Amino acid sequence: MRVYAVDLGTTNLKVALYDEGMRQLALRSARMNYQRNGNIVEFDPESWFDQIIALIHSCAAASGIETSQDEAIIVLTGQAESIVLVDRDYHVICPGISWLDNRSAAECEEISSRFDPAESFRITGQPQVTSTWPATKLRWLSRHEPQLLGRSAYVLMLKDYVQMKFTGEILGELSTRAFSYLFDINTADYWDSMMSFCGVGRGQMPALLMPGTDIGPVRPVIKSLLPQAMRYSVNVGVLDHFASMIGTGSYRPGIASESAGTVLSLAAVLENYRGNYEPVASYHRGARGSDFVLFDICDSGGLCLDWYMKISSSQIAAHDLDNRLARYDFRSAPIFLPYLTGVNPPDNNKAARGAFIDLTLSHDQIDIMYSVIEGVAHLLRRNVEYCRTVVPSLDSFVSTGGGAMSAVWTQLKADISNCQIFVPSEKEAACRGAAIMGLASRGLTDSCGNSDDMRMPMREYSPAPSDEREARYCRFLESIEKLYGPAQ
Repeated sequence: MRVYAVDLGTTNLKVALYDEGMRQLALRSARMNYQRNGNIVEFDPESWFDQIIALIHSCAAASGIETSQDEAIIVLTGQAESIVLVDRDYHVICPGISWLDNRSAAECEEISSRFDPAESFRITGQPQVTSTWPATKLRWLSRHEPQLLGRSAYVLMLKDYVQMKFTGEILGELSTRAFSYLFDINTADYWDSMMSFCGVGRGQMPALLMPGTDIGPVRPVIKSLLPQAMRYSVNVGVLDHFASMIGTGSYRPGIASESAGTVLSLAAVLENYRGNYEPVASYHRGARGSDFVLFDICDSGGLCLDWYMKISSSQIAAHDLDNRLARYDFRSAPIFLPYLTGVNPPDNNKAARGAFIDLTLSHDQIDIMYSVIEGVAHLLRRNVEYCRTVVPSLDSFVSTGGGAMSAVWTQLKADISNCQIFVPSEKEAACRGAAIMGLASRGLTDSCGNSDDMRMPMREYSPAPSDEREARYCRFLESIEKLYGPAQ
């Protein structure tokens, strides 16, 4: 049996090929391409699907088993909020709308005014309305492009669309739904009042399945495009953040998971979801469908370093970052407030913006680079401290994503947050977690990757806090309040 794990990331599309023993046979990736026009960020769903087919072929060729009589499973993971509109013949009727798209800022305010925030949090598990949510994009379409919404037979998340292309079935899975702001996490069903307000009905939404469900064979027309196999089937998989937790064995109470990719996030499985927490972090249906996960996500993560590299025309890999900052004296570096995307938990201050504090003519490119990664580490600590109000025992987490490849950055996060951090030996944790779910659907392993044979080696970073680090963190907090006032 072969397992192709397809990760629909924000920055990169990845396909990893595994055998039944969870040995990675090949890994291939391609850059996600977007069309940007001011606040509008769109993509071509059909070209992305074509890339998936090409990457599957590339993995098969690299593994030496492009022609085989084995069964193959395609398991999907990836981003949630990006949406694709299709007609009754399943044809795409307009460019896909990325979660990065910010056209619906006014609709966020409208929804906040129309629906009681406390009640909305109780229903959705989401602390606030942001323009990343599909609900706000749909409300925007109902106002500015009503003919498009009228032609839409189905409103799909990106992963739903890929499932449809493979199987011809309009289906979704529970772990991604709370990212829509159209979903009641208590009943595991759609929120009719919000859908009506946004101009869509139940008939336009995919039927919902438990994460990790096999949904049947690949359509013959698509199977003919794939490497030879006895049979191809598709598994709905799970949200990428939860797949990473499964891939690293951290989908269990007692340890958290940090995503150090484009966005910064913390996630922890809750032993008892009570639904009465403060509306700061978000809450989601988890990988089993019946459990709940605390999910604390900041758009300002590795995105900040990507921004800096772009404006400074720097191309720095993780090992270069480590070489340049290994012996860096941080005490005179500027303080960076990593609010380039505005609102981030746990403060959710709508006035917040990115800023450098104490910047002088003596500072150079290395100083700024350090300030950026330190600012993200400070933001991580703010969120760790909040998460401890829900999970008091939080003092360690597994870190995955591009940022975890930097030993200097990871150690900095450990020192500032005063947490033990573990970095897995295999980089593509989301692909690994998706593959585990595919094997689990056939009864070949534990669905959440907690069996001993699924654990992988980890590199450990122990915290080394200091008075200097603490003083800079206090300066970070002081600067936020002085510039933007108290949290809202």
